[in-house]
Amino acid sequence: MEILSVYKDVKSDFYDQQLRSKNPFRRWFHFNRYRVINSFIKSYYNPGLRIVDMGAGSCAWNKDRLPVYGVDCNEKLLIFGKDKNRLMQYKVAPLHDTGFASNFFDIMVGAEILEHMEDVDIVLQEAYRILNKNGIFAISVPYNKKFGLWNPLFALQIIYHGYIKDNDYYKNRCGHVKYFSPAYLNDALKRNGFEIELQFTVLKFSIFTIARKGGGLSQLRSNYSDLTIIVPVKNEILNIAEILKDLTQYYPGAKIIVPDDELTDLTTKAIESISHENKNIEILDRKNEKIKGLTASVLDAIDQVKTKYFIVTDGYGQHPIKAVNKIYNQLKINTSLSVVSRVGVSGWCWNKRLLFSLGSFLGKTILFVRKKRIPVDILSGYFGGETAYWKKVAGNKRNCFSLAGHKVLFDFLKLRDSEGTFDCVYENFNARPLDSSKISCKLNRNI
Repeated sequence: MEILSVYKDVKSDFYDQQLRSKNPFRRWFHFNRYRVINSFIKSYYNPGLRIVDMGAGSCAWNKDRLPVYGVDCNEKLLIFGKDKNRLMQYKVAPLHDTGFASNFFDIMVGAEILEHMEDVDIVLQEAYRILNKNGIFAISVPYNKKFGLWNPLFALQIIYHGYIKDNDYYKNRCGHVKYFSPAYLNDALKRNGFEIELQFTVLKFSIFTIARKGGGLSQLRSNYSDLTIIVPVKNEILNIAEILKDLTQYYPGAKIIVPDDELTDLTTKAIESISHENKNIEILDRKNEKIKGLTASVLDAIDQVKTKYFIVTDGYGQHPIKAVNKIYNQLKINTSLSVVSRVGVSGWCWNKRLLFSLGSFLGKTILFVRKKRIPVDILSGYFGGETAYWKKVAGNKRNCFSLAGHKVLFDFLKLRDSEGTFDCVYENFNARPLDSSKISCKLNRNI
């Protein structure tokens, strides 16, 4: 039986049903991919940009009701997505011939669709054609390895739904005809003109990729006057001047607060030389405060924030500055707290990775016991929030923070209520230029 005709018979709420599956692995797989794709798109979107979902189905990832064009060959799924306000418009068309004008869309989604394509190249060529210059393509595909967990679990689904429950769609392996590894996906994207901006895998189940069509201008906003960027530092003379220059260049109008927590004279002079050129930079004098440390510095700085949003980054150069825009975009779209999650860090040695993994596991266990929603990376220290939400939750609860410590985000996650929403920004982190890490690494003193 031809898979296309079988797919057209799939029920309109098919993808929503996956989130209610009795199989916990199936629920997790679909929830996770919807969450990651939604975070991807929110981190790049700002009003006026056009979004298209190739092979949209019912666009189940779009929980924030962004204005999305959907393309699919199953009209029942598209109608269901439009009725749920996940799709603004839709078109029933093959993915290799959508009929859209060239360079029409700024953001494109291809979630779990390429594995269904007999000819991946012809679909990617159409995607490249209709995507605008500098447009981004957010992709997810199953990670299909010979000895991976995906194959046996998928086979069990085929047996149960296909042959025990007699479902023709599953008997046809849900239309899966292509099998991807990161290298295979990268090769396909590169030979069709795309540049790989970000890629990571989740438990060897899914491959998530951001590809970009080059040749255009950056999609940054022109003014960030409702944003304050907090840059806590301690004697980072070699890094802080360059970081402040970059922040003022890429985020015009943003206020910048640099807490002065026993800085050396040279570090202070480096900051003051930049602040004289840009009046939006403020040094927060904490020299007379009894409690020193990153947490106390950040809390004092947030107390001074008068803008609607704030973002906390570092003065070491480990946090990629481009992620500020992604956090800011998410905050503008119904997000109370946005956390940058590390998907890779250049230069980490094995014992540093081990210490991070143990710390993350223990922290997530504490949050789980407290029944708190858990972001992917609770220890990155790179986050942003709505100022009013932060002050509402934190309030006068300074005794709940480890003031002399370094994990202000983790302390806040223990306090936050269920009313606020949070998202993740996914990024590769840079290695620290100097040995300024709070996690020791004796094997490589340059980290």
